[in-house]
Amino acid sequence: MMPFWIYTLGSTLITEADLKIPYANILFSIVGLTIPLSFGIYIRKRHPSWVSICKKIIKPFTILVVFVAVTGGVLSNLYIFKLISFKVILAGMSVAWSGYFFGAIFATLVGLKTEQIVTVSIETALQNPAIAFVVLFASLPEPEADLSIVPVIGQLLMTGPPTWTVLFFYFLIRWCLKRNEKKKLNINEKTQAGKTDTDEKPVIV
Repeated sequence: MMPFWIYTLGSTLITEADLKIPYANILFSIVGLTIPLSFGIYIRKRHPSWVSICKKIIKPFTILVVFVAVTGGVLSNLYIFKLISFKVILAGMSVAWSGYFFGAIFATLVGLKTEQIVTVSIETALQNPAIAFVVLFASLPEPEADLSIVPVIGQLLMTGPPTWTVLFFYFLIRWCLKRNEKKKLNINEKTQAGKTDTDEKPVIV
């Protein structure tokens, strides 16, 4: 929708800048995203027994891809981090977290389920910097293109890493709570077993 907005209403507002929208690349990305999604819907409808197997494969594969992409991106663009200031981080944080907040609010208002609300919230925050990154890189020459993506990098830094940090602590707390519950269950079982042994012992008069 952002390229469509720039092509229609945005063209009347942005008169001085010569923005080049890579519509072919965006269309290719949409098609590349739609095909695997359609395949996933087909598997869920026609072969529901495959879903559990796919989930076991997709989760570690996704984590590996994200880790490699983030690590490679950081290492190849270390010079950009020297240009990031506190104002850039603050602006990126306001845009990213507004995406999380408003995405969740509107998803809740239309009555979506909890998992769908989380999905809409994350997608609203994550999609904006990706489109801005592509548009700026395709529109400006070097070194202006590198300088212009500094705010986008600032937003990306405040979009993904905080989410992964929250997710890490969420699973850590869940793991600790489950471990405590298991300890309590073991203690209760031992206590009940001890009481049962005492009750079963014959009383000698």
